[in-house]
Amino acid sequence: MTLIVALEAKDCFVMAADSLTTLSGRAVGCDTQKVHQVSVMSMAATAGRSHLSGRYWSQILDSFLRNWAGPSPAQTAADLHPFLEAEIAQVPRVHGNCSGGNTILVAGFDLTKRGFDVWSIGRVGDRRFFEAPVPVQPATPPARVWWLGDTQHLQAHIVQTAANYAAGMSEAHAIAFAEKAIVDGTAIARGLGIITIGGNYIYVAVATQAGVFFSRRLSGVPCP
Repeated sequence: MTLIVALEAKDCFVMAADSLTTLSGRAVGCDTQKVHQVSVMSMAATAGRSHLSGRYWSQILDSFLRNWAGPSPAQTAADLHPFLEAEIAQVPRVHGNCSGGNTILVAGFDLTKRGFDVWSIGRVGDRRFFEAPVPVQPATPPARVWWLGDTQHLQAHIVQTAANYAAGMSEAHAIAFAEKAIVDGTAIARGLGIITIGGNYIYVAVATQAGVFFSRRLSGVPCP
């Protein structure tokens, strides 16, 4: 599974993700990239099934980025949807080949609105289609914080993170805030015996009016 947090700051939007991939409760990857650039000023976070036909989302979405760079998250999500439909259609029709479903969160700067926008594209279970993109609101308003992944047992952490959120925080503060949310969420999950969150690294993506930028840091939590 996955743990991803996204938040809006003063002049940027930040996504941070763990890097663990599990299969049947067993760790099969400790350095999986789950945040990706999908247009000039938009990025996406991927949760659920980590790969299709042997290709991870970092490989799949790279081909989308090479062919299109849209003006807004809404347009990016609208164009990403048929791309995803075409990708899922290529998976051999064997039961379980698409199991796990997917949620893809698209966010970035909208030049028309002069602000940040967030959209979600989802696929349920083993279904061979993605639902149409929909705008998505924060988990705990008024805090501009979104969560994705294995959050069922982390509701208290989500509420506390929202309480610590400060509107207008700087980019550096927002990155530190997001990284801490992942580290603390992972520690809580491990304390509950949940090993579907973690990995060796935390990946961070930052969207600004100037583009999308990435960083990676050690998580400090050993891969299970």
